[in-house]
Amino acid sequence: MCIPKRKPWPGDDIYWTKADWKDAAILPPPEDWGGGIPGGKLPADTELFDPAKGTPIRWPMRFTIARWAALLSGLPTGSYDLCCRTIDATGLLNRCLARS
Repeated sequence: MCIPKRKPWPGDDIYWTKADWKDAAILPPPEDWGGGIPGGKLPADTELFDPAKGTPIRWPMRFTIARWAALLSGLPTGSYDLCCRTIDATGLLNRCLARS
C-alpha cells in the first residue's frame, strides 16, 4: 500500500483494515548466502536445510527476512510512504511503514 507522503492515516482505522493492500511475490532464497561462507553455501548439516541441495526445506523460513517484490502501477508522480505487512503461517499480522 502506498499513501501520499505525510498524509495522516485516518484515526478511526489504526490497524489499516480499510487500506488498498496489494499482493507481493516472495522472492526465492539466495543462491549465495554470503557472510564469508566458503562458496556462499551453508554447511550440509545446517538445521532446516536440505543437505543434498543446500537449500531451505521451507521458504520463507521462520524468524528470517525474505525479499519481496510488487509492481505498483498507475501511481502519479510524487512522494509516497510505502506501507507493508506480513501474515505468518498462523495468521499473525505484522506491519511496517517505510518512509523515504
